[in-house]
Amino acid sequence: MTANGNLKFLLQRTGLTLLIPVLVYVCMHIFCQVTSGVGLLAYSVDLKNLARTWVYSFAFSTGVALNFFNGRFDFSMGAQVMFGTIIGGNIGKILSELTGLNMGICILVCALVTGLLAGWLIGAVFTKMRILPMVYGLGIAMILECVCFAGFDSNGLILFGVEGTGILSELWFIGLIFLIVILVMSYFFSFTSFGYEWRAIQGSQQIASNSGINIFRNCIICYLLAGGLGGIAGVFNAAYSGTVLPELGLSTISEVTGNLFALFLGTFIGQWSNMIVGIFCSSLSVQLITIGLSKSGLSSSVQTVIIYLIFVVFLVFREKYSSAHVKKEKNARIVLAKKKRAELGAA
Repeated sequence: MTANGNLKFLLQRTGLTLLIPVLVYVCMHIFCQVTSGVGLLAYSVDLKNLARTWVYSFAFSTGVALNFFNGRFDFSMGAQVMFGTIIGGNIGKILSELTGLNMGICILVCALVTGLLAGWLIGAVFTKMRILPMVYGLGIAMILECVCFAGFDSNGLILFGVEGTGILSELWFIGLIFLIVILVMSYFFSFTSFGYEWRAIQGSQQIASNSGINIFRNCIICYLLAGGLGGIAGVFNAAYSGTVLPELGLSTISEVTGNLFALFLGTFIGQWSNMIVGIFCSSLSVQLITIGLSKSGLSSSVQTVIIYLIFVVFLVFREKYSSAHVKKEKNARIVLAKKKRAELGAA
């Protein structure tokens, strides 16, 4: 392929990757202008709210994708986020008070480390027990919820009015975290044996195992990375809401189902780039829809219904698109086979 051909291919892929976020922004901007008389991102606070919810959705959805697309629908991800945020966040507050280091950075680092350790332990136990991932996830979710409720006098993590946590709302800092997460996860998926093995296991665990891939080691790494991403996501969610309270009764499962839209949309967009960039764009799209609907004055329940309706419409479109794509490739193979047969007959 020539240099001009490479450039054209790159521009085409970039345009297709950015198409959905741009269309969503334009549509929601017009919607806000009509319903509320202001633009979608008219004020600086809108940008901060978007950035904090965007980084949460991106990190959370990426963490879920690590296990989901390898056959492990992990219902405990929401509880892992809460565990890393409450336990790690409070440890970070104590560490900051003892050392004088910046409160926000201490909370983020400790939440990340706590999430990594929890994810590693959950993955290691799973590879030993080898029970159904859905059942295992429910049990882990209940355990983590109880630990969070029992710890720190059931107060959760309170960041509202805490000095030094303002950095978690600064756009430059959120952008830096975005960049680090994207670069690290893209490196893991594209330039390490983990990424190769993850894609191989996604095709078939049995074939991957027979070819010499250690599927249990890969599973532990998936849980470890998911736990770390959960810790990051939870801290920015806490910075946005001001506090994170412990929950019981498997209510944290709603966090998983609530981010499925960004997850599936991300895999669709990722066909023109990669899964990480796809989820990055899809989480932006979903948050733009959420902000636009909230500015219109609709109640939260109506907003939820509309978002899920859009999700269902997207799933129908995705299925039709996939079927049409498969049919197109099949017809192309048939045409190629007929051409080869004609060439052989002529020879």
